Amino acid sequence: MIASAMPVCEMVAMLARDIGVRDVVDLRKWRTEHTQKLSIRLVRDIVCASGLTDIKLTFEIADVAPHPSALAWVALPRPCPPRGSLAFKNWRFEMGILRSAHTAPFSTFVFAIAHESAHIILESAGHPLRLEERAVDVMAMLGGFSEYYVAGCQFTTNVEVFGWQLQGINKVGYLTEREVDEAHALIKELRKSNKR
Repeated sequence: MIASAMPVCEMVAMLARDIGVRDVVDLRKWRTEHTQKLSIRLVRDIVCASGLTDIKLTFEIADVAPHPSALAWVALPRPCPPRGSLAFKNWRFEMGILRSAHTAPFSTFVFAIAHESAHIILESAGHPLRLEERAVDVMAMLGGFSEYYVAGCQFTTNVEVFGWQLQGINKVGYLTEREVDEAHALIKELRKSNKR
């Protein structure tokens, strides 16, 4: 079965088996700082909480993204050196986020960085689902950020255009609303069973 047709429940099971499930990441201490300015230390905490504690990272706050719909991005070597290898430890990953991301909800900002970290995790594992964006979202959820995805995958923005107040719904991520709910429920069950 090709990954894009794979049901989210199968992705959760496969990635949990192959990579693992992490407890919910607690970033409450950062909520007020996020609203004031983008913080490189917050990004570092998110990346480390994803399990990437042995990574060299350059982080950029940009006005324009390299891809039209990207809120955040990471440049990956192909092939990516395996985690734990000397080549991985010596590689400097480059990650970025749009400057406008500070206006997005905190949970959206967190999940965008967690998603990019999940790219590194899957790519460095050579995982068969590494090029599937839906699987990258699931991996970030399994990495401790499912609550952030549930809270931040859709948000509302208000814009004034020629004196008219317009409201827009923004969607972040690659999973449908139903898939987000399904993955989140499965991950919560996996976390419970891991604690037994």
